[in-house]
Amino acid sequence: MERAISSNERIRRAEEIYAQRQNLRERTKRATVNVSEPRNFKLLKRLALQVIICVLIYFIFYLVDTTNYSFSQSALNKTEELISHDVDFMGIYNNVINVINNYISSIGIQNVESTEENKLEGQMENETINEEQNLVTEQENIENQNVSAVSAEIEETTVQTEVKNVELSETDRIKQQYSFILPVSGTVSSEFGTREATSSVMSTYHKGIDIAAVTGTSIVAATSGTVTIARHSSSYGNYIMIENGEVKTVYAHCSKLLASVRRYDKPRTRNCASSVRHGNTTGPHLHFEIRINDVCINPRLILNF
Repeated sequence: MERAISSNERIRRAEEIYAQRQNLRERTKRATVNVSEPRNFKLLKRLALQVIICVLIYFIFYLVDTTNYSFSQSALNKTEELISHDVDFMGIYNNVINVINNYISSIGIQNVESTEENKLEGQMENETINEEQNLVTEQENIENQNVSAVSAEIEETTVQTEVKNVELSETDRIKQQYSFILPVSGTVSSEFGTREATSSVMSTYHKGIDIAAVTGTSIVAATSGTVTIARHSSSYGNYIMIENGEVKTVYAHCSKLLASVRRYDKPRTRNCASSVRHGNTTGPHLHFEIRINDVCINPRLILNF
């Protein structure tokens, strides 16, 4: 009857059996690898190659020693002639350099000539374009001047037409509704309307009447109203505007303003300014305007100068 085996003993035996099996597998694998591995012939190949090379060298020396065919006297003579020939390498080198330089120079000259031709062509094209642009610009300027002149004539004609319409329809009514007096006594030096400009400060269309007066002469309001403007202007100089309903009167080129804005002035009782050359003028005078609904009319239709 078998004796009882403990669990530890069983484990130890199982491990020994497993180890034996593993060793057996390793030996079997090594034996298989050794059997299937091919033999190494590298050393044998190298030895055979060296033997062949030695045989070839020996055969070459044998040929050189036993025959003169490869190195005949004619071949030796030609070889000596070739060797003894003096080759001027520096001359060849210089010739090659000269040829290269000449080629480069010819290319450079051609490039310069083509560049100059392109520049001349470009300059001629630019000059032609500039001339065409100048001609177009001159034509446009002439057309613009013509258009401006026509526009100015049309505008002037329109203004004159408006003024005439106002004069014809409104003058009698204004004279009946408002009372006027002369703002200053003097000679009329420039009439209302179109005039010939004798200097750069004169306008071709005169919106009022110029009354020549000595510097310091008192100027009175031609009609009653409220002073709405009393200031300096580059063209009017010191000037005053008095407004009374639809009627406005303007007094320009004054040396001194005696009326202030929003101050009520009555004709014959209050001086509004004094006359002198001030602003764009040709001499000391009063520039007097009468406007009806902001349209300038000829003051001669209202007053007797």
